[in-house]
Order: sequence, then structure tokens, then C-alpha cells
Amino acid sequence: MIKELTSSLDRRTWERLMLYIDIIMFFVAVVSLISLVLNIYDAGYNFGGGDTAHAQKAMFYVAGSVAFLTFSMAWIFVRFFRNKLGYRV
Repeated sequence: MIKELTSSLDRRTWERLMLYIDIIMFFVAVVSLISLVLNIYDAGYNFGGGDTAHAQKAMFYVAGSVAFLTFSMAWIFVRFFRNKLGYRV
């Protein structure tokens, strides 16, 4: 199904679609990074204040932020190196 969809798109449309996906991935990376920093601060603040339950909850949010950041950065790096080496999807 995906092979049929990609073969029906011309090169310019395919590159425009990939550009939009790349922009979305950059946005996801930025939002995840901001969320990661805020949640780490919250976890440290709560842990320092003796509230370990809220610190643990914030650390679970950190794990979620790391997951989104990992996926978006992997996408960005793969696309970057594929374009640098001249490969086309």
C-alpha cells in the first residue's frame, strides 16, 4: 500500500511532504526538550523538599519526554545523514 502511494507521487510532492514531516519532528523535539527540562526541575525541587511521591511522578514524565525526544532526534539524524550522502527515500 505504501509502495503504491509513494510511486504515485511525483518527486516534488514527495519532497514537500517530507519537509512538512521534518518540520513537525523539529517541533516535537523542541517541545519534548522544554518538557524534559521542566519535568527534571520539578522532580528535583520536589525531591529536595521531601515529597518523593511527586518527584517520582515527575520522573515518569521525564521518561515520556525522553521517549519523544529520542524518536524525533533519530528521525532528524537519519534524514540529515541520508541527505548528506545523497540517498533519496
